[in-house]
Amino acid sequence: METSSRSNLEQKYCGQNKKRQEKADKHLRQSLKKEQWLQRYGWEILPYPAHSPDLAPSDFYLFGLLKRHLGGMAFETEDDLISELRNWFDNLDVDFFRVGIHSLLSRWQKCIDLHGDYVEK
Repeated sequence: METSSRSNLEQKYCGQNKKRQEKADKHLRQSLKKEQWLQRYGWEILPYPAHSPDLAPSDFYLFGLLKRHLGGMAFETEDDLISELRNWFDNLDVDFFRVGIHSLLSRWQKCIDLHGDYVEK
């Protein structure tokens, strides 16, 4: 590889890494500000494993039930699918959502007890 080509590649790569680092630094500063604000008002900050599908109510509760509901159905158009989805959501009882959120508490504790490992194996 030519020296000038290598130099251009290194500059491009280093520039991309610098931009990523700047974004990460900004995110960290924002997170620290939020944490300080929460602590100032006496809120307890609980540990939360990053990117855990075990702790996203949409993943462990909503999507599974929706997938079962839609299983085997075929839709002619996107509008037909949207209509079925709206119908399904409109017919859900308020308790459906309450149960999903409340089940998050026990899943959260299990995940913490497992040191961030998956709750469901």
